[in-house]
Amino acid sequence: MRQRIAAKRRPEFSVGIDGLTITRNRIPRQVSWADITKVAAFKRDIYLGIVVCLAIEMEDGATEHVIEGDDAWLDVMEALHTNLPGIAKRENWFLDMAAGKQDVILIYDRGGGEALRHEAKF
Repeated sequence: MRQRIAAKRRPEFSVGIDGLTITRNRIPRQVSWADITKVAAFKRDIYLGIVVCLAIEMEDGATEHVIEGDDAWLDVMEALHTNLPGIAKRENWFLDMAAGKQDVILIYDRGGGEALRHEAKF
């Protein structure tokens, strides 16, 4: 009998007044705006071109990724820019990222420091 290996699914994001709800494998996690320590934009090359992603690092060191084209992409982008003071404006980094000029751009760092390291797990 063959064992079935469960595919690793990307998390689902929803935006609330107090922060994000990130659901992975049907388990929701509440992340307040104050718990977000870093946000980095990075690109992934796919067979049709480039997709822009965000790596969101939380206070406990966990990192989740939201990908351009995900259902919540626009809501998450707008909410991050509304609720994280000092985050880089989208127009200042998105075109460079989409054009492939930079691979990783740290767009928010609550503590000011080293760039976010990420391991994309898709």
